[in-house]
Amino acid sequence: MTPVVWATSRTDVAARGYWDQTMLQDLFDRVAWAPVGGCRFEHRTSFTEEGSVVVIPGRMEPDAGWINEQIAPLPWVLIIVTSDEEGRFPWQDLTHPNMRIWVQTPHPDRHQGADGFLPVGYTPGTRDTAAELASDDRILEWAFAGQVTHDRRRAMLDQLHAHPEGGLVVATDRFADGVPHTAFMADLCNAKTAPCPGGPQTPDTFRLWEALQAGCVPLVDTKAGERPDLGDYWGMLFTDAPFPMIGDWAEFRTTLERTNRVWHYEAARAGAWWLAYQRRLSYALTDTVCALAGSQPEQVGVEDLVTVLVPTSPVPANPDIGHLIATLSSLADRGLGGCETMIMCDGVRPVQSHLETGYHAALQRLVQHAQHDWPRVLPIVHDSHQHQARMTRHALSLVRTPLVLFVEHDCPLVGPAPDWEALAKIVTGGEANLIRFHHEPQVLDEHRHLMPGEGPETVDGVNLWKCAQWSQRPHLASANYYRRILGDWFAEDDRWMVEAKMHGVLQTAWEDRGMDGWGEHRVWMYHEPVGGSIKRSATTDARGDEPSWEDS
Repeated sequence: MTPVVWATSRTDVAARGYWDQTMLQDLFDRVAWAPVGGCRFEHRTSFTEEGSVVVIPGRMEPDAGWINEQIAPLPWVLIIVTSDEEGRFPWQDLTHPNMRIWVQTPHPDRHQGADGFLPVGYTPGTRDTAAELASDDRILEWAFAGQVTHDRRRAMLDQLHAHPEGGLVVATDRFADGVPHTAFMADLCNAKTAPCPGGPQTPDTFRLWEALQAGCVPLVDTKAGERPDLGDYWGMLFTDAPFPMIGDWAEFRTTLERTNRVWHYEAARAGAWWLAYQRRLSYALTDTVCALAGSQPEQVGVEDLVTVLVPTSPVPANPDIGHLIATLSSLADRGLGGCETMIMCDGVRPVQSHLETGYHAALQRLVQHAQHDWPRVLPIVHDSHQHQARMTRHALSLVRTPLVLFVEHDCPLVGPAPDWEALAKIVTGGEANLIRFHHEPQVLDEHRHLMPGEGPETVDGVNLWKCAQWSQRPHLASANYYRRILGDWFAEDDRWMVEAKMHGVLQTAWEDRGMDGWGEHRVWMYHEPVGGSIKRSATTDARGDEPSWEDS
């Protein structure tokens, strides 16, 4: 366990429990995201001589000299300065030979040179309340409730009053003096968008992160009320946010109309980004601690060995996502519910424009489920048509496990669960690059010529049969093997179904070079039990009569 010391040199103030520490606490507790491997943290209020994460509430003005005395004996330390919107704490005065410093709500003119940055995050109770109140029905075009205490917010309020159609505004003179938090969250959960004017010292506010958790599209201010010349605050935290940034609140109505015109799509993009951002922060925390401590993330089970990749695209069934829910449920029922799962959401090809509206609504539902119901599920929403190979290439750049399980969105697993750890050992040990799960009860006679050998073999206690036939039905594979085939057989701009190319690659290698050709790919068919049904995959046929579109 990695110690987290909540520290302040003052005995008259608390070090922990402030609202702006809520998201950080969720990162420590693996609630915001549970990274593969990752550190497990143990909260403390006093120092020992172990390497530690040290959280300092900077606004309480702890003494930097006292902090230096406490951390001096530690082999390493990650300092996280929170609760310091004004940027008063003298973080540059901290010294240690093996230290990193993160700053919450950083100031571009004061915190350049720090090693990491955190936003203010959401308030206590936000996650649970949003999950309880989540809804697909959004009756408000926008909602704002909050204090209006500086010119930046007054400019926003003028625009809200000038364009009141479909919106809700509750303006107050003091912080937390408006509606109760549950009612505030209910309004966000009923709204499509949320104007998010800047705070007094930075553009950051709780509202932005509460809106994202509620499934809103935030309309985000780029300036602070009392420091309009602060600089590029958001650029210190991220550069890839898909939600609108507002430099002048006179742009409010135009931005609102543009966003709500395609709200399901914009909400899906914003929500998927929010999940990815929490994942990114979680891995940054783990990686920083491991780098300082000179250690590696601990792998404790199959969930630290396998990442599930699920491609999805427009189908006639949308906006219903029952086929996708059935597939994810089949994984959970067979022991893979704890694995990181990346749902690769393709863009809409022009010939499928008639499916776009339903598909975007499906994406919004998918992201909402991922936020509230499906731990460790990351939707990756592409803004243009990519097809399987390009989406998989992108997803593999995010994969942290040695193995991937590829499962198409309408191909649930069936039958008894395999011994995942035994199969993982076979693939990580190099005896297999890929293990297929068949969609037939047995190998068909017409496919027998693509099954090298006399029949199944026992490999490390598991019955497998060599195979020279590629199928995109569920399969467990080496992540590096997938990276290799995408690099060897697909150009960067290829928009193809993976099977459309790899079927011929495997068959040609076997027919031209025999066992040497098979050995280049080492693909096997899972064949348990011998003499019984080996069917482990079904289909809910979400595509129906739509063409398969094997290439671009």
